[in-house]
Amino acid sequence: RFGVGFTAGPTSGLGPAFRFKANHAIGVQLSFLPYHDGHNTVFSGGAQIMLTLHEGTNAEAFLSFGAAIIHIRQTHPVDIDTTFSFGPGVGVRWTGDSGIGMTIELPLCLIFQSNQPMKVLPIPNLSFMYYF
Repeated sequence: RFGVGFTAGPTSGLGPAFRFKANHAIGVQLSFLPYHDGHNTVFSGGAQIMLTLHEGTNAEAFLSFGAAIIHIRQTHPVDIDTTFSFGPGVGVRWTGDSGIGMTIELPLCLIFQSNQPMKVLPIPNLSFMYYF
């Protein structure tokens, strides 16, 4: 089963996403967003692996482990900020009969940010996908 859509979250990344579920138990999601407007550059990438706990006709509960990076570079004034986060979580995916679905996850994120102490926070991931 495949899914394409958009994701936002500390362990899923930010931007367009692709999800692949190889069998009834294990799935993978990848996201990638490059952006440059001449003065600012933003790069976000993420990867997750998901293990299905229970799957029904239009819903699925799963465990996940993901990691993401967001790199922001400004030229006026010069500033570079990089955030790396990873962690395990639990999530639920709902899919309608049309194939459009929403996923919400709650990972326990370990967050490493430039010039900041490490943080451990429960910050949700949210994805909207079309499954086929």
